[in-house]
Parts: sequence; structure tokens; C-alpha cells
Amino acid sequence: MPDQVRHDENKTEREMMFSLSPQDNFAQIFEKQVKDAFSEEIKTLTTHIETATEKTKAIKAFISSLGVKVEWTHRHYVKDDEYIPHGEDIAAFLKREIGKPIIHWEDSSQFGYEILPNKYFYRYQPPTPAKELLAAFWQLEKEAEKMLEDLAVAQ
Repeated sequence: MPDQVRHDENKTEREMMFSLSPQDNFAQIFEKQVKDAFSEEIKTLTTHIETATEKTKAIKAFISSLGVKVEWTHRHYVKDDEYIPHGEDIAAFLKREIGKPIIHWEDSSQFGYEILPNKYFYRYQPPTPAKELLAAFWQLEKEAEKMLEDLAVAQ
């Protein structure tokens, strides 16, 4: 999950990436990452402060003043990258790892690919608000009543 954190005072930007498990506390991990990324700025900010509580307050104020842009990524949709071990011939690695035949036709009676459309093509669209749904429902209700009135008049 890349987090872009920006400190506007001197136009400093830092990018941090970290993973969270369900039991992790985001606020604590984020605070630690920010303290590591902006250690110089925090050091200059707190040099003249003597008490620990005042330093903590100053650091918290600094963190809350940062502009943060977060990109959440589900663990199943993490980018798939190939890491080639250092010193290994790239062509040999690609031939060995990527050049493998996908299907051995003679060994298998089943063949094909599994493509998960949701994984590659799904884009979240928020549901239609209830007010809009109710308005459309009542509009259809009025149209149905008008049709019934037209039937009654025609008879």
C-alpha cells in the first residue's frame, strides 16, 4: 500500500509502503513510518523542546499537519512482479521461468486458462442511493396507475 505523505512547509514528499494484517493498528504503524520518513524534520522541530510530553504533542501536531494520500490494495490484487536474482543471466532466467509450456497437451485431458474477470476488470461502483431508487419506484407506480386509468376509460 503506497502512502504518499507531503509536508507542505518545504514541499517535502515521501512515499512509504507497508502491509497490515487484520490485527495491526494502522495509526501506530503509520505514526512509526512517518517518524522514520520525516526523522530530520521532527528532530529540528523538537530540538528546543525539553519535556517529553511537549515533544510528543509537537510530533503529533506535525503528523496531523501532513497531507496524506493513501492507496489501499487488497492482498489478492498486489502487483505481480518478477524478481531476478542478482548475478543471474536474465535471458536464462526468463527462459527457465517464463518460457515453460503452460499446457502439456499429451499429459492432460483438460486444457485451458482460468481467467478471473473480477480480479482484472472489476471496478467498484457505489450502489444507487435509496432516495433515487424510491423516486424511480414512485415514478413507475404513477405510470402504472395512468395505464390502468386509460384502460378503465377505454372500456
